[in-house]
Amino acid sequence: MATRLGVRGGLLRVCAAALQGGRSNAKHVTRTTNRAGMVMTMNSGRHVRSLATGGGGPATKPAVKVGVILERYPLSEPALTPFEKKFQEFSRQMDEEKSAVSFEEYLQMLVEQEGGSKKKKKSKKSNQKQEQGEEQDSSAATATEQAAVDASDTAPVEFEPAPLETEDDRAHNTKSLNRCLSSKLYLLIKTKQSDVWHFPQLPLTNEESIRACAENAMATVNGDTTGDFETYFIGNAPCYHTVNKSSNDAPDEYTFYLRCMLVQGAYAPTADVTDYAWVPETELQDYIDNADKFKHCLFG
Repeated sequence: MATRLGVRGGLLRVCAAALQGGRSNAKHVTRTTNRAGMVMTMNSGRHVRSLATGGGGPATKPAVKVGVILERYPLSEPALTPFEKKFQEFSRQMDEEKSAVSFEEYLQMLVEQEGGSKKKKKSKKSNQKQEQGEEQDSSAATATEQAAVDASDTAPVEFEPAPLETEDDRAHNTKSLNRCLSSKLYLLIKTKQSDVWHFPQLPLTNEESIRACAENAMATVNGDTTGDFETYFIGNAPCYHTVNKSSNDAPDEYTFYLRCMLVQGAYAPTADVTDYAWVPETELQDYIDNADKFKHCLFG
């Protein structure tokens, strides 16, 4: 079962409680219940000492993992919607009607004026050269002048943007970054330990921080040896967490996710990674069960 806390402080309190575990031996305790129904024991409101998932029984230390949500940001703007296309055409028509001279006409006027002034100057010089017997230089200048006038009369070439759909889009190559150029892509993997699609993750130890554990999780699944693969973690605090309730006496499993941005390079899996895929937002539900829960903190 996935649960999302809307306030960053709530995430940090739950994380601290998961790390500490055990029962509190303080004299003054305060028990509060959050929106997820989890009971947290507070020591005079100062530090979270234990976290219990039941209704008064002994608290068990939950298993804590840290996941990495690696994102490739869009490489181009999305295609215009039908409404945006109509508004763009309407704005262009209004500009043409309200302006005395269009921008293209104004540029053409400048070119013609500049060409006329140059023509007069060159004609005077050519007359002087003809009087001096330099007929060959005069004919060359006239040819150059005519070429400049012809070039000014040439219509500008209309810009044609490159198509947003690539060959990898048509082939549905999920291992390529050259697809879905106008949307984000998220890295999902399968490992030898888990044949289910998931974000890269590692168990959290008591000796490291969440940020350090996230960096180690990314390093354990990255097989790039060239050094071209570069990532950037967006902050030190988790953006989202999930809680997997245990049906037996085993402790609940908490997974805290940190966002990470792909800066450059291409992902290369390690030997422990059996499969991987770069998945856009619209296809996440085909890979993971709780994809709709991540939309609150990732997309947009």
